[in-house]
Amino acid sequence: MWVADWVLSQSGVDPAAALRGSYANEDEAKALIAGGLVAVVDAQAVLDRTDAPRPGDVGIITVSGNEVAAILSDNGWAFRQFDGIGVIRTDPAAAWALPVQVQPRMDDAPEHVPAPVED
Repeated sequence: MWVADWVLSQSGVDPAAALRGSYANEDEAKALIAGGLVAVVDAQAVLDRTDAPRPGDVGIITVSGNEVAAILSDNGWAFRQFDGIGVIRTDPAAAWALPVQVQPRMDDAPEHVPAPVED
């Protein structure tokens, strides 16, 4: 969930909202991703795939024969390890663009905004 937490913190979009709390132990988590991480991310239909990932985008990479979720940095794909963060230069199995957080536009604001009420 480290990468999903990154997306949420940077964009306000939670790509793992439907998955959080859906498993209670390691066996259930493994069953959830049995079809592969790419299929799990695609099934959430929250992120848009990209063929040209940029720093900050997320992807699935293979490390020591295992699929792992990663965040693209200037130095390569950053992924979580037991003893911290690893970085590797590799091609991702799939990548998704980091959603742009939507900011309200000023022209959408009402013409008259009342002043705050003071106590």
